[in-house]
Amino acid sequence: MPPNNKFLRHKKSAIALFAVVLLCIFTTTAQALPSFARQTGEACTACHIQTQGSNLTPRGRDFKLKGYTEGEGNGLPPLSMVINGGGVLDLTDRNDNYGNANRDRSFFNGSLFYAGKIFGSVGAYIEGSYALDPDSGSSKGVLNKVDLRFANQVKVAGQQVNYGVSVNNEPGVQDLWNTNAVWNSVIGAPYGAILADRRLSGNVGGATLYAMINDLLYIEAGGYASLPNDVQRAIGRDSYYGSVDGAIPYWRIALQHNWDGHYVSLGHFGLQADLQPSNYYDGVTHESYSDLGVDATYQYLANPEHIFELKGRYVQETRIGTKTASNYYGAYYPSSYKYESTVDTFNVGGTYTWQQTLGLAVGYQQYSSSANANDLELVTTELSYTPFGKQHSLLAPWLNLRLNLGYIADVSKTTYAASNETLYLNGRLAF
Repeated sequence: MPPNNKFLRHKKSAIALFAVVLLCIFTTTAQALPSFARQTGEACTACHIQTQGSNLTPRGRDFKLKGYTEGEGNGLPPLSMVINGGGVLDLTDRNDNYGNANRDRSFFNGSLFYAGKIFGSVGAYIEGSYALDPDSGSSKGVLNKVDLRFANQVKVAGQQVNYGVSVNNEPGVQDLWNTNAVWNSVIGAPYGAILADRRLSGNVGGATLYAMINDLLYIEAGGYASLPNDVQRAIGRDSYYGSVDGAIPYWRIALQHNWDGHYVSLGHFGLQADLQPSNYYDGVTHESYSDLGVDATYQYLANPEHIFELKGRYVQETRIGTKTASNYYGAYYPSSYKYESTVDTFNVGGTYTWQQTLGLAVGYQQYSSSANANDLELVTTELSYTPFGKQHSLLAPWLNLRLNLGYIADVSKTTYAASNETLYLNGRLAF
């Protein structure tokens, strides 16, 4: 007998909502590290909107483009540490006959970074994390984000070209615009997420070549492959979604323009992959993915007292696979069958920052599938307070702090959407 579809939608929507909350608070989306400030001699506000966070200014994108190598530093290794802590209050009433309990959580984790110049034209952003779950007592160490770069510049037919190579462990971790789920706290990775939204996080390795021409046109291309299982286990990763069959091509192109305190960009990105699912994906024997996306960013930076940003992203993923019949549907399908579906995701987010200290961020996320499963709409609202990180802040450039209070509402047009509400509070201390 087929399962109760309404129950499945409720359960999967709850799982998706909780996954987004975990992404918002457990990942170190902010990359305003004191080691960068010490190396460049500039405050975190030079490179980051809201002093901390993944929203880079034109100066921040340029610093990343040039391989984290600018600045002479102070003779110390470019090391930083970050401590995160907080909690999640699940406001959803889940006391039902299916055993779904409320998921109030607290967490604590720490990260060690090598972030800055290694030598010459080579720099890196490398993060290793250790997470502790006070509720369960479990802990785990993991190699999180890796972006190792070589960067240089040259004149070609009178045109300025900044070029380089990035060796990294996740498509998008090297991106300059940070509109994807790798860096963006208002873009989640729901249950059954698209490949571009962290489904390959830490399980692959690869390299891309890139070039920025006249500070206007950006072009990047490269590929990835699965890390050996022993390596994945050694760095704290697992192959939950299975292993990649062959190479994963990745490409990125963007146009940008910066004038009189205004900045705009428009870009396209894509990747393709064949996956051999793990045992967690019961019945699926092979899946091919194709992700095609567009994104755009606008920033108002003319008045440092009042800074605005608006950015959005749309991705369509096509999935083609082979699946064996499940216990529920064995009576309706032959022993195996092919299927094709599309998944569409749309994200838009805006931020306002006052004196690079108080911030307000609002984000909308829509996730829909042609298979009529896991449809999701979320609205995230976040207030932030960042007292340090300016040029003359306390203990600059050795200390940075950010506090966040956020609310996530499920606005999906489903029976249970109104009951899916989450409140979170977290803090991040960097030194």
